[in-house]
Amino acid sequence: PRTPFRTYVVPYVAVWTISAYFSHSDVFLDSFCEFVVNATAVDPYGNGDVKAIISSPTGKKTACKVKNNSNGKYDVSYVPKDLGPHSIEVTYKGVPIPGSPFPVNCSSGIDASRCRAYGPGLQGGFTNQPAKFTVETKNAGQGGLGLFIEGPIEAKTTCKDNKDGTCNVEYLPTKSGDYHVVIKFGDQPITGSPFKVTISDFCDPAA
Repeated sequence: PRTPFRTYVVPYVAVWTISAYFSHSDVFLDSFCEFVVNATAVDPYGNGDVKAIISSPTGKKTACKVKNNSNGKYDVSYVPKDLGPHSIEVTYKGVPIPGSPFPVNCSSGIDASRCRAYGPGLQGGFTNQPAKFTVETKNAGQGGLGLFIEGPIEAKTTCKDNKDGTCNVEYLPTKSGDYHVVIKFGDQPITGSPFKVTISDFCDPAA
C-alpha cells in the first residue's frame, strides 16, 4: 500500500537583512544592558518573533527580555550576573540572525559617559510650569544617580525610576532666570552636565 507523506512548508524569511545593534560590546556587572534588533526590511509592523538567549562563562543560559516596538524594531535587555565573556544568541522566527551568537564581555565598574539626559526640561521653560526630562543610564554600570539644580530659587524636584535604565525627572521653577541642572552617575558628571536652562516668566494669553 502507498504511504502518504506529510509536507511541512516553512515560510521564507530574508533573515540576512536583519541586524542587531550593540552600542557597546563591553558591559558592566549587574547593570541594565540593552541592544536593538532591526527587522524592518522583513517585518515593518512587528509581526515577527525575536528571541535572545545569553550564555554566561559558566554555561548558564538566560532568556533576555524582548520588547516589540511594533515597527520592525525590537529592544532586547538583560542584566549580566557573571564577570567575563558572554555570548548572546539571537533568532528571528527560530532562525539565527547574521552575526549570532554575539560576544559581549562583562566587567565591574561604571562609565558615566554612556549616560545621557534629554527632554524639554533641559532646553527651557516657564515659571510655575513643570519642567520634565529623562535620564538614561543603560549600559553604564551600577552607579548611583546624583541630581541637583542650581538657580535663582530652589526648585522642587521629583525623580521616578522606571526600572528599565531610565528615570523621569520633574522640577518646578518658580522664579525666572538661568538654572543649571547638574547630573552625576557614580559621582561622575554625565555627558553635557551641567545643563544651562533659561526659565522665563509665564504669561497666560487668556488672562
